[in-house]
Amino acid sequence: MTSNYIFPTLKPPEILQCMTELGIPFSEEDLSKPNTQRMKLVYEAFSDILMGITWENYDNAVRACHDELEHSEIYMDSLSLIIFYQKLVRLMTEVGIDDFSIRDLVKPESARVKKILSAVINFAKFREERMPVFETHAQKADSYISRHQDLVFQNQDLSEQLKKLKIKQEDEVSLIKKSKEINVALTNDLRELKKIQTSLTNEIDVLKREKAEIAERLTNNQFITVNTKQECMKLRSRIVHSPEKLKQLISDMGTSLASEKNSIASLERKSRELQNKIDAIGIVEQDILNCIKLMEECEVEIARVEEASRKVAKHQEMVDQKELEVHEVEIKDQQLNRQLANAEDKLARIQRSAEAKREAAQKKMEEIRKEYNIITVERAERAHEMDRKRAMIESTEKKISELRSHIESEVNAVQREYSKLKSHIELYMDEMSRCMEIAATS
Repeated sequence: MTSNYIFPTLKPPEILQCMTELGIPFSEEDLSKPNTQRMKLVYEAFSDILMGITWENYDNAVRACHDELEHSEIYMDSLSLIIFYQKLVRLMTEVGIDDFSIRDLVKPESARVKKILSAVINFAKFREERMPVFETHAQKADSYISRHQDLVFQNQDLSEQLKKLKIKQEDEVSLIKKSKEINVALTNDLRELKKIQTSLTNEIDVLKREKAEIAERLTNNQFITVNTKQECMKLRSRIVHSPEKLKQLISDMGTSLASEKNSIASLERKSRELQNKIDAIGIVEQDILNCIKLMEECEVEIARVEEASRKVAKHQEMVDQKELEVHEVEIKDQQLNRQLANAEDKLARIQRSAEAKREAAQKKMEEIRKEYNIITVERAERAHEMDRKRAMIESTEKKISELRSHIESEVNAVQREYSKLKSHIELYMDEMSRCMEIAATS
């Protein structure tokens, strides 16, 4: 089977040095005279370093098939080898060895080992060179993903808070509406009460002025009464015993007394009227005090309504702020998504560039390989021609005859052995195929 390699074949010292750098014990004798057990350990180390698959992982796959097979102890070693070979084929395909076969594992050859180790070492170096770039982008991608998840959770929390605030706002709408209606009604009542208060205040001022006038008049009447009594005392001292004068004086005094009685009666009526008005004013004052108390209660209710309105406005501001924060979070989320997309696009461009370089190197190596193959074929043809001529010179007719008879007997024996071996191999391959299917499904 021919294969086109895209990597240079390293010299033995370079291979040994690189194997030492990878931490895999490997000697020049292992390279020149490879054996199955040693190469199996080397391939296990490559599998662990480059794929992160240890021998315990292979054991797990083998144990998964153990219960599915009859007489599984017969096939355990072969099954382990086949599963290990499957993983190696995948690794070798990735590093550029498309023709890796079971023979390379069970019966390694020096030239093939050099070619395979050169491919794996070349891949390991390329991986080591590109690992910082990949890790940087991987870390950025992880940080973007983590930040995106945090923002998603934060967005969900803010959305829940916003829903709760909207529900609370809807619950408070009816209360606010009712409070506004009560506020409007109380405001109208307060205006009416203020009008009544103004009217009653004017009436009280008028009554107070009338009361002051009546009190002043009462004081004047009392002063007049006192003066009249004093005049009476003076008049008594001037009493004469003349009947005519006495009659005249009595007539004058009677007239004066009647006038005074009328004045006193009039003052008493006015005093009673004033007292009634004063009592009415007291009632009005009590009503005014009740109105003032009611106004104070209305002011308290208005203050409560205003406080509730302020709370509603504050909650509305909080809702607006939360909506703004949610909008900002959504914008940040979009920005992070764009950054993540840009990072992924950049990583894809880097991968495409690396792939283009790899393809260019592959084309160049293909050209070199073609030239090498042509030279190798020409050299092989010349060597074959020389061997053929040498064999013709050294051979004799007798030996040819003996060899022919000997070859015929060997061919017959080989054909018999081939028939037996073919039947065994077909049975073995059928069993191995079934085991591989079981391992693949596990």
